Amino acid sequence: VQGFVTGSNRELSRLVRIDREGKPVPLPFQPDTYSRRGISISPDGSRIATSIDGKVMVCDVKRGTRLSLPLPVGTDRVMPLWTTDGKSIVFAGYGAGLGSFQLFIQASDGGSAARNLTANFKQPFEAYPTSWASPDVLLFHRFIEGDAGINALVVSEERPAAKPLLVQAGSWHWNGRAS
Repeated sequence: VQGFVTGSNRELSRLVRIDREGKPVPLPFQPDTYSRRGISISPDGSRIATSIDGKVMVCDVKRGTRLSLPLPVGTDRVMPLWTTDGKSIVFAGYGAGLGSFQLFIQASDGGSAARNLTANFKQPFEAYPTSWASPDVLLFHRFIEGDAGINALVVSEERPAAKPLLVQAGSWHWNGRAS
């Protein structure tokens, strides 16, 4: 829920859950600058991943705690997406010498450094995670020279390669999902 919070000079949001009757139920987190682009619920429903001011935050709904995933200085992270097992989070990262938004994966407890999944992609491009086609195959949208398409990559590969699924010159395809 977005809007100005009384006494604040900036727009802050509140995280809420909508119950089965459509009533908003506030979650136990203070208002903050939660991203409009990317809130992801863990597979077991106990945690939320979102970004706040360029950092990926893992919010534990039961405990009411937040954990900021460590990031290199000068890097912004947006659009987090839980892995199907809930152990890691994929996100788009930019900055710190990167020429564009690239895809990273990191343990959801912050216990390991983020791994760049798109480090070997030919520049320029931008990539944003959208969903999983299987526990190991990530769907993402990728912008290349004015075109946007839906691609896939196998996360477990040492040097994942983009596998175009729906890419047409002059067309924009977004937010691919697998049944």
